[in-house]
Amino acid sequence: MEEKKEETEKKEIKEEVKGEEIEEKSESINKEELKKRSKKMLSFLKNKGHYFLYILTAFFIVLGAWIRTRNIHLLKDITTGSWLLPDLDPHLFLRYAKHLVDTGKYLAFDTMRYVPKGFPTTGETRLLPYIEYVLYKLIHFFAPNAPNVTIDFTTILYPVIAFAIAMIFFFFLVKKLFKSNVVATIATGLLSVITPFLYRGGLAGVAEKEPAAIMFMFISLFFLVYAIEAKKPYLNILFGALAGLFGFAMCEIWGGGIFLYMIVGGTFLVLFFLEKIQKKEAIAYCSWFGVLFVMSFFLNNRVASGTGFLTNPAIAISAFVFILILIDKLIFKTKLKEKIKFLNKEKFNKRILSFIIAIILIIILTTAIFGFNFIPNIAKQVVDKLISPFGTGRLTLTVVENQKPFFNSWTSNFTNILFWLLLIAMIILFIYAIRKLNKKYKFWLSSGFAVALLGIIFSNFSPSGVLNGTSILSKIVYFGGVAFFLITIIWTYLHAFIKNKEAYEKFKEINILYVFALVWAFVMVISARTAVRIFFIMTPIFVIVISSLPLILYKFLKKRKDETLKIFIWILIIVVAGLLAYSFYVFAVNSTTQAKYTGPAANEQWQRTMAWVRENTPEDAVFAHWWDYGYWVQSIGKRATVLDGGNNMPYWDYQMGRFVLCGENEQEALEVLYSHNATHFLIDRTEIGKYAAFSSIGSDENYNKFNQIGFFEKNDAQTLETNNQTIYLYNVMGSSEGRLLISPLKEDFEWQGEFYPAGKAGIIGIIVTLDRMDIGVNPIFLMDKAEAVIYYNNKQIKVPIAGVQFNNKFYDFGIDNKNFEGLRIALYTIPKATENEIKPNEVGLLLNERALDALWIRLYFFDEGKNFKLIHTQSDPIVEIIRNQGIQIGDFVYYGEVRGPIKIWEINYPSGMKVNEEYLLTNYPNPELGKSKPGMY
Repeated sequence: MEEKKEETEKKEIKEEVKGEEIEEKSESINKEELKKRSKKMLSFLKNKGHYFLYILTAFFIVLGAWIRTRNIHLLKDITTGSWLLPDLDPHLFLRYAKHLVDTGKYLAFDTMRYVPKGFPTTGETRLLPYIEYVLYKLIHFFAPNAPNVTIDFTTILYPVIAFAIAMIFFFFLVKKLFKSNVVATIATGLLSVITPFLYRGGLAGVAEKEPAAIMFMFISLFFLVYAIEAKKPYLNILFGALAGLFGFAMCEIWGGGIFLYMIVGGTFLVLFFLEKIQKKEAIAYCSWFGVLFVMSFFLNNRVASGTGFLTNPAIAISAFVFILILIDKLIFKTKLKEKIKFLNKEKFNKRILSFIIAIILIIILTTAIFGFNFIPNIAKQVVDKLISPFGTGRLTLTVVENQKPFFNSWTSNFTNILFWLLLIAMIILFIYAIRKLNKKYKFWLSSGFAVALLGIIFSNFSPSGVLNGTSILSKIVYFGGVAFFLITIIWTYLHAFIKNKEAYEKFKEINILYVFALVWAFVMVISARTAVRIFFIMTPIFVIVISSLPLILYKFLKKRKDETLKIFIWILIIVVAGLLAYSFYVFAVNSTTQAKYTGPAANEQWQRTMAWVRENTPEDAVFAHWWDYGYWVQSIGKRATVLDGGNNMPYWDYQMGRFVLCGENEQEALEVLYSHNATHFLIDRTEIGKYAAFSSIGSDENYNKFNQIGFFEKNDAQTLETNNQTIYLYNVMGSSEGRLLISPLKEDFEWQGEFYPAGKAGIIGIIVTLDRMDIGVNPIFLMDKAEAVIYYNNKQIKVPIAGVQFNNKFYDFGIDNKNFEGLRIALYTIPKATENEIKPNEVGLLLNERALDALWIRLYFFDEGKNFKLIHTQSDPIVEIIRNQGIQIGDFVYYGEVRGPIKIWEINYPSGMKVNEEYLLTNYPNPELGKSKPGMY
């Protein structure tokens, strides 16, 4: 029995062992099969997966185009049914394109602008109207029976078509830069939907310069990258020349073409010191610059022509690199090297030697042509441009999109997620680009890059903080960070050349295309300090860098052996991919919503006004107004104007601001208007918000006209009812957040022996007292008095004021009395409307002494004007809706903002008026009048 039992146990053990062997064999087979399948999958993705990525990219481009057409149905003129555009400038280019369609010729001289001088159209880009014209002709060539496809409609489509073409070249450009379809697809998808790139990046109807310019930029950079990598000289020349041709197109159409010079010139300057500019790179660059230079020199160019290649610091870098390459090749690639023996010494760095010789030659050349002050002036320009890239001109700085961005502009445009991803991605990409250097060099260079990056961005943190972009600390952080980076570059480069030849050779192994991407990104980070509008042109490279992050992390992963570290990097890749996917979704939703509600810039009120102008004013009428509306009056109203959005004659803007809008008497306004042949004068309600802009432009060196309207709101909780009086308190409008809100005095004021200085003392409240009279059923309220509460040095006093508009009636206590016993200001109250109710006299507009003397205030609010006959008032739609409900209301109502009428006056000149030639000057007689005061904007 025991023997049988042992045999049974042995048999069971053998069966278990055999089973384990079978399981192990089965597991081995499964693992081998899994490896085979994985290899097949990877092979398929490697060899065939790009087809899927191409399809996905095409989907992203189609999605981006679809988003950009969501607003087309809104772009209609309610008075004519014709198409309208969502921006100002496109109306001008459309008008020129229409002239091409009607006559077959380009309008050489525009008599509807800057009356009476007119404007030669060579001062504007001619390329954009031709693009719209050619697009119109192409559509009608392929669809001759499409009568509804007008030049207006093709102009609306042009931005979307330009976007689609641009994105195709963008994809292949990114693919070439990173040798990755995945990065190119991610970048194309994100750029197609990202909100900062929506409006000027191809939204239907926004027929601006930028959609075509960005298209030409991508095409130019695409050909340049291919020119660098081409193996045959004729391809280097061909692709380089094509890059120059499309670069010229970008520069001709848009002033932002300056970035192309900075990006390409900066990239090749770095490549020069890395000894990466060999024969094919030199041919590619010289072909690019040669074509760009020759075309810009002989043809019209908005960015640079002629001596502009030497006098503009941002452009001069490209010219300098061109000269540098030629000098280097002349010295070290010809027999000259053999004749000058010291050139062959190993202790000399050939690149630095060529750089020094080029600098000396440039100094000699420019000094001979422009004089000894040229170089110092250029240096000053560089510093000024780095601090105030858009200059210090009042006119430029009052344009909203030219205002300086701060840190919140980064996060509001790109979201917090993408902003921090961008910082991380730029630093990681930089580290990866220099990965072959030794640890010491990598540490210092990476530290310098990070310090410079953070210094540039955070030195412009907040307008109210110590890092406001212009303070001493801001300049230290900004220039200190950049200087530290430059020092680390110079130190590591020279140290490697002198002390460590092996390490120096590693510099030459830095990838050309990564240098290209990093220089592009760094130039855009510096440019981010310029203006809000620059975020549009910055977006493509930032998207590229962010999209490269998963690839760079994966490349780091492949080199690591530590399994824990690999897992950590995989987690990072997954997190980054998830954040990118989430960002894509958020931007797609936001961009669709924004596009869906972007209608014509000329709203219903303006459309009805322009219809009235077309039907009720002579065809030779000339309209005077602030510059913003010029293109609408010309294109929609069909009437000539004195000013428009081109702002080609800033001195005329000064005149309109100083003598007309802010003029203290009609006579000086009439002299200006008569000299410009103006027949009509127009004021729009947005002048209320623009008052600060045009009053600063119209001021003297001391800003004597600068002003704005203060907003006050009735504090219902402080309303006091007595037996025979009602007392209302109006406080400064806005969110106090625990602070005392003050409307500063614009003029010094003295009261009862106390002095209240302008800018330091201010008004914190207005008290309005009404007497109550019970007559019959309804009581009657009569104005008793109105007082301002002035706050200064922690003290408050009450002072009588000169006037109050209340219940649509104006109470004048001494508006025109320059010696009024009190504060010569007025409170102009208007109702406030919400979705549920209308509160009368709820909001007060504070008109100070300067405002009460300004002609536009007298005309617009008080209907005063001896020689100005009011001939049309176009009410705001909100006001009309309220009136249609049977509610009595004046011209104004506060509904989220002040809503008021557009008013048009016919100008009746007294006899004996003469043209004053001074008002027809096109440049400031005193240049200081056009400069801004530090801290004003």
